[in-house]
Amino acid sequence: MLIFCLAAVIADAVVRYLTIADIPAAMLMFIRSVVGALILLPIIIKRRSLSVPRKILKLHFVRTIFIFINILIWFHIIKYVELTSLIAIGFTSPLFATILAILFLGEKYSHIKIASLLIGFSGAMVVINPFGINFNIYLLFAILASLAWAISLIYAKRLADKQTPIEIAFFVSLFLIPLTFTLAVPFWYWPKGMEWFYIMIYIISATIAFIAMGKAFEKSEISLLLPFEYSQLIFAAIFSYI
Repeated sequence: MLIFCLAAVIADAVVRYLTIADIPAAMLMFIRSVVGALILLPIIIKRRSLSVPRKILKLHFVRTIFIFINILIWFHIIKYVELTSLIAIGFTSPLFATILAILFLGEKYSHIKIASLLIGFSGAMVVINPFGINFNIYLLFAILASLAWAISLIYAKRLADKQTPIEIAFFVSLFLIPLTFTLAVPFWYWPKGMEWFYIMIYIISATIAFIAMGKAFEKSEISLLLPFEYSQLIFAAIFSYI
């Protein structure tokens, strides 16, 4: 799970750098989806994993919709908010996901889990500071993105019991291609020089993040893994300093 957290922060840091440079977020999403799927395709073919029951495909598609909503919001607000603040707001995602896991996956709750939820929510409110003079409206959109991500985690856990992390990461990328293509075309921009280097770092780190998350969910309950997401704030602080 720590590998997922580190890879996710690297991806966010690169995306923030690229969007500040006015590279369209939709185009980044599309390129990542295409290249990510192509990277994993040989493994999927070798394992003969392209033939998937319709019920499983439906789970993949619904999960992809919520990931798409999360990424779409995240990428469009990331240049208006400090990375550390965004990651801190992202801590509401474990809050939402733990509640959803208890309600829909039958995971048990404890006093420690409840305490961690309250701490996470309190921390989010401190960052948002809704009654402060410098309140940033984009942080509210970040909460919506976190909710969408939390819902996608529930679907990821359901899929982890049926498919491998590689298969889960592949089908997410595959289903994201048509969704991101429609948004990318009107704002298409051909990257130049070093921009391709940063885009490849983003693609590789995002792909590693999806695979690592699937592997973690394969081994443990969501509510036990999500506290590790708080390590993202440490990683984000390091990259913000760099």
